[in-house]
Parts: sequence; structure tokens; C-alpha cells
Amino acid sequence: MASTSPSISPSVSLSPSLSPSVSPSVSLSPSKSPSLSPSLSPSISPSVSPSEVDLYYPPTVNGLQKTLGAQLDAAETTTCTLNNTTNLQNERGLFVIDRIDTAGVEKDASLREYISFGEVSGSTVITLERGLGGTTDQTHAVGAVVEFVADVVQQQALINCITEEHSAKGVHDTTKVVSLTGTQTLTNKTLTSPVINTGVSGTAEVTTASSTQTLTNKTLTSPVINTGVSGTAEVTTASSTQTLTNKRITPRIVTTTDDATAAIDCDVTDQYQLTAVANATTFTVTGTPVAGQKLLIRAKDAGVAKGLTWDAVFNAVGVTLPTTTVASKTHYIGCVYNATSSKWDALAVAVEA
Repeated sequence: MASTSPSISPSVSLSPSLSPSVSPSVSLSPSKSPSLSPSLSPSISPSVSPSEVDLYYPPTVNGLQKTLGAQLDAAETTTCTLNNTTNLQNERGLFVIDRIDTAGVEKDASLREYISFGEVSGSTVITLERGLGGTTDQTHAVGAVVEFVADVVQQQALINCITEEHSAKGVHDTTKVVSLTGTQTLTNKTLTSPVINTGVSGTAEVTTASSTQTLTNKTLTSPVINTGVSGTAEVTTASSTQTLTNKRITPRIVTTTDDATAAIDCDVTDQYQLTAVANATTFTVTGTPVAGQKLLIRAKDAGVAKGLTWDAVFNAVGVTLPTTTVASKTHYIGCVYNATSSKWDALAVAVEA
């Protein structure tokens, strides 16, 4: 092949960085470029999976060449010594050894080896991966030419990275990525602290910050009503002073049958109803009442008069608390809590005629 001819132009030789024995006035012919030509790499297997290979960092200059500062033995994966590491990034990189000799002549393809490294340390590169791209892990002599060029595996990995989310022309593939302005359907995605713009459409399915909507069959967990809520004429808040018009407060009624120890929990009771009293009954109150709280007691025996006893927490004011029932009659005792005396003041007593 013309590109592999061993003859070299009189004006062509290797740069001084490759060997001190070569004249510095001679440079590589363009036909001897260190970049790989498809016709020069028949030994590289196209079946290598690029998806399993990391991307490599290039050197900081094009066409960078070095030489081995020490022999690199086969199976050595720790260190490779170079004549210098100038223009190498301290990152994962790639080089080929013995693609050409020190005169710039291409060597037999079986002698070349592609090797990756993990980082740079002094005049060495370390953490080696040998025999990449179908080449053979083998021994290379001191002074062998080292070229920092990409291989087919790396080039294919770059293509795979691009086409993972783009078309072959570099345009985003909207079936794989979410665009900023396109209309797309997201499935099985979790949005963390999303910001919903005012321009969101489909308010029948989305509750927005400012629109007026009716929520049906929705559970609000620990809702926070901001102080700026509008329409307070329609909303009763926890701390505001409001007048309720045409509103009914349904009393909390507790009904008990024949309870000889009628303990009334005022935290959950507005009206206590004791029916079918068949035993003498003692009334007590539990809970934490507030000043002015109302409590209405209604009692009726089972047809036979029964004794009634009132705990010391009850204080008759202008009335007499009943000590027995009138057979088959309904009795009402109305009380108001006096926070000053910590007593339930009985203000009204009535018996069915």
C-alpha cells in the first residue's frame, strides 16, 4: 500500500523528541501522520463494545509523541515510564506503542498495542489497561515510539454518547430527553420541588397557585392557609375575628344508658343525655373547660325515681340541684363554667310537667 511504503522522503524524519540519534532538521511527512487510517489497522476488532469503555482525555496538543523511558513488559498494568509527560492531562488517557519506529516507518500491525492509563505521576502514567481494540498485550523496548491518538473503541464510544440522547446530526432526541419548550409526556418520573409556571395548561387536571378551582375527592394533608388568602367572608380562619351569619353550630351530644357514675368529658360534650336510669347516679366532670363554656345535662329514669348526687365541682346559683328524679320525667340542668372559682355554676333546673 502506498501509505505503508518504507521509503521516506529525504526531507522527512522524526522530531527530536523521539530519538536523539535523528537529525532535528528532519520532520515527519504528512503521509506518516500518527492518526489511524482504516487501511492501517486491520487487526482492530470492530466487535469491541464501546459502551463498556470510559471516555479518554486528549493531550493538550495535537500529534503528541513520546518514547518509552524504560522497557514495558507484557502484563504490566501498574506503571509505564515515558521520556517525559509534558502536555499530558492528569486524567484517564490513551496511547499506542510501536505503531511506527523512530524513523517514522510504520511497523507490522501485530507489534502495535493500544493502552489506556488512569492518571499521570511524574514521568510515568499509571493504572494501565492493556491490549485495547483487539491489539495484543506484549513487551515493548525502551525507546519505542509512543503516540497519543484515539482508537476505534474511543471514537465509537464518543458516537454512542452523542446518539444516546441525540440524532446522528447532533439534534436532541425528544423521545429520550426533556426539552425546555417542547410538549412531552413524562412517565414514571419524580419531580423534586417543581416550579409550576403560570402558563401551565390543563387546569382541569392541575391545581395552580392562583386559579379558582373546585377540588373533588381530594385529601389535604396539613394544609397551610396563608394570611393573604382572599375571600375571608367565605372562610373561617383560626385566629381572625369574624361574624358568622346564618351558620348553625351542631352541639356535641353524648348519650349514656343507666350510668351509676356519670363522668362527663367536657372536652367532647356540650349536652350529656342519661337515659333509663335504674341506679342512684353521681355526676362528675372531667376534661379542661374554658371560661363561659356551656354544659346541658338531661336525665330520665326508667320509671322509678332514683337518687342523684352532684360532685363538688357543681355549684348551684339561684337554683336547687335535684337529689332524686321524678319517675318517668325528663330533667334538664343547665351549667356555665366559672374559671374564677373552677366550678360549674348550675343556673337552670327544669323538670317535665
